[in-house]
Amino acid sequence: MYKAVEKICEQCNKSYLGAKGRKYCGYDCAKAARRKRVNITCQHCNKEFEVQEWNKDAKFCSHDCKSKSQSSEEIDTSCNNCQKLFKRKEHKIGKNNFCSKSCADQFNRGSNHYEWKEHLHDKNLKLALKQWAVKIKERDGYTCQLCGETDRTILEAHHMKHRSKFPELQFDFNNGITLCLKCHALQHIDDPKSLRLITCKMAKARKK
Repeated sequence: MYKAVEKICEQCNKSYLGAKGRKYCGYDCAKAARRKRVNITCQHCNKEFEVQEWNKDAKFCSHDCKSKSQSSEEIDTSCNNCQKLFKRKEHKIGKNNFCSKSCADQFNRGSNHYEWKEHLHDKNLKLALKQWAVKIKERDGYTCQLCGETDRTILEAHHMKHRSKFPELQFDFNNGITLCLKCHALQHIDDPKSLRLITCKMAKARKK
């Protein structure tokens, strides 16, 4: 049960007992408060109009005025990707502007991508580890550093110091080495969970 406290009704200013978040002493005062209306001025046509008090932050008297205020002349804008000039409304011009979705996709790659940081996608751990693994394999020339296997379908990047025990080294390129699935399994012989995962990958690779 809630604890009743003494409050002042925001509509009739009378004292009453009610819950902490309550504003009015009863239904009639709450209904009357919702019907309160105030006059404000439209920011587009400067016409004075009436709204309910709860909506006193409204800026426009109608959808038409809102649309007109948001519309502006189209001006020549340079595409950040292809440098081609195209028309865009002035209020829509921002830091990066593109003439098409294709140009936006081409531009927002690599270091321009919003998730990119220090050569890794840091927003999503799975993406970051995937990119780290690709860079390890590229560095090692897509070759197992223990047996010399070059079949890319069975190569993986291995953390020499396990990332569960050394999380600060999970993106350190000096802590990674390229191994084939067989050699990778041998490195996790004392880690049943990791070994089971690698064994499943080996089984799938054999079926292909």
